[in-house]
Amino acid sequence: MRQAERGIVYGVGVGPGEPGLITVKALNVIREADVIVIPSSPAASCRAYGIVAEVMPEIAGKELLALDFPMGGGEAARDRYHREAAERLASLSAQGKTAAFLVIGDPSVYSTYTYIAEILEEMGIPTKSVSGTASFLAAASVLGIPLVEKDEMLHLIPGSTDVEEGLKLPGTKVFMKNKRSFPRLLALLKEEERAGHVFVKAVSGCGMPDERVFGSASEIPEDAPYLTVVIVKDRSAQ
Repeated sequence: MRQAERGIVYGVGVGPGEPGLITVKALNVIREADVIVIPSSPAASCRAYGIVAEVMPEIAGKELLALDFPMGGGEAARDRYHREAAERLASLSAQGKTAAFLVIGDPSVYSTYTYIAEILEEMGIPTKSVSGTASFLAAASVLGIPLVEKDEMLHLIPGSTDVEEGLKLPGTKVFMKNKRSFPRLLALLKEEERAGHVFVKAVSGCGMPDERVFGSASEIPEDAPYLTVVIVKDRSAQ
């Protein structure tokens, strides 16, 4: 019996939250995929799945694979979850099934999919990425501000980075996924804002029903949601 051709595993960016930001290419890949893969269960609580369902209700009739990635446990546990997820996706590929792994924003920006794709490539499983609108790009649009102008630099800074060092970087700073370091970041931003050194704006839940916009550091609550993007621009550059 002829062995089935291996199916491709796609990482599909579905944008930050607004269904209208999903690309036509992303929808086509999702529509043609044999299996829809989501990074949490159940589907009703998965933001990425909900975004797609808004514009493509027929996703409900597709085969679904929910992969859970528990928080905590350290790097060893994280690597184990990624390996287990890759093995399940490899099994689908071996059956000749195409899988669409739904990703909030863009697959290349702090995405779990990138770690799994690396493992799949090592296993000889074909993978492809479909770009989506990253949250910081959508946030800048919502705020009505340019991210960078002239010769400004742009820095993406995750919560695991030392926020003090991040603020020293030149140009525009975008702080993402800062739940753990957020209180310290917010305190520093308020100091810098009062001193007249920076402009600070933020968006939480960008493009989602619970979206909130903050025009200064003083407006941002310490318990701001995990999906909060903070954009910091040097006042001297204005």
